Amino acid sequence: MKATLATDEAATHSAFWKVAPYARPSQAEVIETQRRRLFLGLSRAVARKGYAAASVADVLAEVRISRRTFYELFSDKEDCFLAAYELAHGALIHHIKKAHEDQPTALAQVKAGNAADLRFIAAEPELAQAFLVGIRSAGPRAMQRRAEAHQEFANMHKQFHQRFRLEHPQLPELPDVVFLALVGGINKMITTEIEAGRIAQIESLAPVMLYMTLSVYGLGALAAECLPANGASQ
Repeated sequence: MKATLATDEAATHSAFWKVAPYARPSQAEVIETQRRRLFLGLSRAVARKGYAAASVADVLAEVRISRRTFYELFSDKEDCFLAAYELAHGALIHHIKKAHEDQPTALAQVKAGNAADLRFIAAEPELAQAFLVGIRSAGPRAMQRRAEAHQEFANMHKQFHQRFRLEHPQLPELPDVVFLALVGGINKMITTEIEAGRIAQIESLAPVMLYMTLSVYGLGALAAECLPANGASQ
């Protein structure tokens, strides 16, 4: 399925990858700069065409790097994709954990983390399209890495729930699979919005995301307060 994402012109500098498509690095910076240019090209190609349809040639055309340079750095498209995913996922996790810092309550932490997650996606639409949607057709290694990422988020939710239990002693302990299911539901909600071309409005999902989280945690009354009166996100 072709992506419908509208992206910037190829000459635009990438704030996330920290390179321009046709950057001329110093000798000392050449390898890392070339890697990041290829990550930029790959994320743009996958965002526009989908993983299966995007070729190495498409990646190279985005950033005008030679095929020889590509294969000096990566064994194939999958290798490049996984390396780019690793960097993007690490940045997202750092962004979320940074938002958690100095929050006075578990509820404030969850709200801040959710907002940071959605804000990151809104700010990096090509990455969201490539690594949240495109990853589903990127093969078994990519799906295994996505499963590991989901588990990382599930572990984060488990830690939050434990903190909520300190503040709300009536809450029961929950099996790990519950948190994994919560992560899967949130991911489905987000990717549905991305595929529908509503990534610019993705931050409006925050109330529903918080409602889902608190409901699963067992805080139904608190969850109900998160949604607007009409029950829909604004």
